[in-house]
Amino acid sequence: MRLTAHQPTGMKCEVDLYELFISDVYAANLCNGYKFALSPNKGDEGDDTGEKWKRHRNTDDPFDDLLDAFEASSDKREKNRGQLISYASKLFAYQHRTFLFSVVLLRGHARIIWWDRAAAIVTDKFNYRKEPEKLGEFLHLFCRLPPEGQGYDLTASLVRMGSEDYDKMLQVAEDENSQSGRASGYAKECFKRSLDPDHPWYRLSVTDETPNDDAKATTLQLPDMDTQKLCLRRDFLVGKPLSQAFGMSGSGTRNYIALDASDHTFVALKDEWRLDNALLRKEGDTLRILHVNGVKRIPTVVCHGDACAARDRAPSELLHG
Repeated sequence: MRLTAHQPTGMKCEVDLYELFISDVYAANLCNGYKFALSPNKGDEGDDTGEKWKRHRNTDDPFDDLLDAFEASSDKREKNRGQLISYASKLFAYQHRTFLFSVVLLRGHARIIWWDRAAAIVTDKFNYRKEPEKLGEFLHLFCRLPPEGQGYDLTASLVRMGSEDYDKMLQVAEDENSQSGRASGYAKECFKRSLDPDHPWYRLSVTDETPNDDAKATTLQLPDMDTQKLCLRRDFLVGKPLSQAFGMSGSGTRNYIALDASDHTFVALKDEWRLDNALLRKEGDTLRILHVNGVKRIPTVVCHGDACAARDRAPSELLHG
């Protein structure tokens, strides 16, 4: 397995390097079935510069292998690290993920980064022109991983245009006589606005750890687990979040007006990551305790719990619920 060595001399912009790199990957048949999408003119948020390709210096590297702290502290290197965080944040914002891999190219060198909501793990810098097998093997193996191995959240299924779920979401949003007529006009209007064609829509499977014989709950069995677990679930259809916490660290909270896939009523759905600590009570448990004790003006819990896939697979100290 070999990537063609290249020396990007005479280049005036980054896209020249991108195209040559992609042609080498295709020529080596490293990523069969996958396509590379160029986006050279779309920078990270807050970046209004028109970057040009230039000779790599250590001052461009966001990390430093010689430092114990590993995070380079100069202004430029901190800015470059912030740029990487911005890219990862965008992917986590638009997709439902448990983790993410990214590859950083620094002229003839590269690093591979593994991200989740709790941390980022960064490899030492290596010369991929002198050791192309390192990057080549990573790309080759990554493209042969199942979706969950690439970081996709199995409790979130993409709603595709023209599917039954897609048509139902549009129908309920437009039909004044639909079963969701019981919901407030505000909730319905929020749901309608969330159906942004430029943002992915999802069917989310929400675990109920105390279902109380709820007839709407169905059984979800996730594949390829060390210990097979059955989770009672409720499915909800969502578009663009009503509000969302951006950034990689923290809970990554998303708030939706969601459509119950079972009876087509509207509910408020909160999706977030929490600390994996048995001493911390879950928000859903707290709300149920308050409800049992007659506390007024609090949300009514329909269901709550940790996502099955996240509970069994998350390698960090955060759980998805």
